[in-house]
Amino acid sequence: MSVNHIKVYGWEVSPFTAKVLSYLTYKQLNPKSIPPNLFQLNFKIKKDVGQIIMPVVYDDEHILQDSSAIIDFYESQYASKSITPEAPLQIMASYLLELLGDEWLPLAALHYRWHYPQNRNFIYSEFGRNALPKFPKPAQTWLAKKLGEKMAGYLPILGISSSMQQPLEANTHNILHHLNQHLSLHPFLFGSRPSLADFSLYGPIYAHLYRDPFPDKLLSPYPDIIRWLKKLNGPINKVNGQWMKQSGLPITLMPLLQTWAQTHVPLIKASIESFNNWCEHHPDDSKLPRHFGSTQLAINGTTSKRLNLSYGLWMWQRIQKVYQRFEEHELGAIDALLNQLGILTLIQTPLAKPIELKQCRLHVAP
Repeated sequence: MSVNHIKVYGWEVSPFTAKVLSYLTYKQLNPKSIPPNLFQLNFKIKKDVGQIIMPVVYDDEHILQDSSAIIDFYESQYASKSITPEAPLQIMASYLLELLGDEWLPLAALHYRWHYPQNRNFIYSEFGRNALPKFPKPAQTWLAKKLGEKMAGYLPILGISSSMQQPLEANTHNILHHLNQHLSLHPFLFGSRPSLADFSLYGPIYAHLYRDPFPDKLLSPYPDIIRWLKKLNGPINKVNGQWMKQSGLPITLMPLLQTWAQTHVPLIKASIESFNNWCEHHPDDSKLPRHFGSTQLAINGTTSKRLNLSYGLWMWQRIQKVYQRFEEHELGAIDALLNQLGILTLIQTPLAKPIELKQCRLHVAP
């Protein structure tokens, strides 16, 4: 497998593309970024991975999709410049913060992009020039609006109603405030080198909150986040730092984890309960539904209805597998952290059936 052959199909407006490109660049794997046009999206990517989605990585005979699966693959192939901290407690925290970046922050990212009409011209331009690069501007804009309508349609699916916008923005600023405080003391989340958590949080913050023009001063109160973003979007391949020497968890990371646990974990619990119930009533089915009816999103006392999505189950099972790899003598501090976050039993309890990700869909593992 030649590092010269790594091609990443994705647009700069995509948070998961940003996550993967920054990671592969850090690993010195020289990824080639290819913004796929409409033809490639429909007749290459959809054919190869089952859905129009970004990013997709082509590496000789390997076709890889899902940012976490892509990173896992390259971490298994290239040991140098590992993004896994050395201390067990920090490893656990890094995977939990990946969930914050991959599964919770997209709510804020979609809200800010699509509830602020001042972003539309910028996003339509980005969508249009990528999807139809050689077509005239009117054709690009027409298609971009169609794509935009589809993306904006995810807002009610995720429970981002009009009443939820203010609580979600307050929650987002809470996350940014605590992240900025931590980054004022440390170059990255776990020392002077980036971790899985860094790349995961970077994706939605860079691709949406930083690049989208409105609100135009969204990140200006957080100068240390901006410096961190520029490192991860710059010559990150030249960074050769160290993990922090302490084996414990920096106290400045606890507010981030607590915010995630208070808001996102109830959604994870709802998905797990529904999946276990689905397994009981569908013993012979192998393909999971994309959602299990509806559930409730709650932020600071405000609630709204949203779909009870199944995809997060795969991410949760991945964290459970990480937990299972620790030795008995390493679990004391980890269990204390998980208990403080109210998720110890949830992590220790296996899903009703193991699952796997194939062609952008979850399946019961054979």
